[in-house]
Amino acid sequence: MKSESLLPRRKFLGQLAALGLGGLACGGKLTGWLGGRPETGLSLDKATCADFSPWLGGTFRIYAEAGNEFEAKLVAARELSSSFPAQTRKPFSLVFHGEPATKFVGQVYRVEHRSLGTLAMYLGPVNRPQSGVLLEAVFR
Repeated sequence: MKSESLLPRRKFLGQLAALGLGGLACGGKLTGWLGGRPETGLSLDKATCADFSPWLGGTFRIYAEAGNEFEAKLVAARELSSSFPAQTRKPFSLVFHGEPATKFVGQVYRVEHRSLGTLAMYLGPVNRPQSGVLLEAVFR
């Protein structure tokens, strides 16, 4: 049986981001979900591509299910075109390369960086290179 997708993944992520849900789930703090740790450092609802560009090639720690964490490198930070008028920031995407121990699914993950702090980001798999997985976060 053929599986139907109502929206292509990028369009879906773009719509989530336009609602303020791409990169920061539910528009609020996720302290309980972040293992009792509040989000710290960078505010994702105001972040821009330039905020992440200095960390290209840098290592981030991604926390998946309980006890399942892995390191991922930020391999791309790029601005996106947009047809939304009067935006407060230019849309952008971040692409990470990592090697999770289990199958990676699109959802909100706790992401930590030594300088940027603890962030709640929606990450979705976009490609499977020969090793690991590419994960993308889209911000509008």
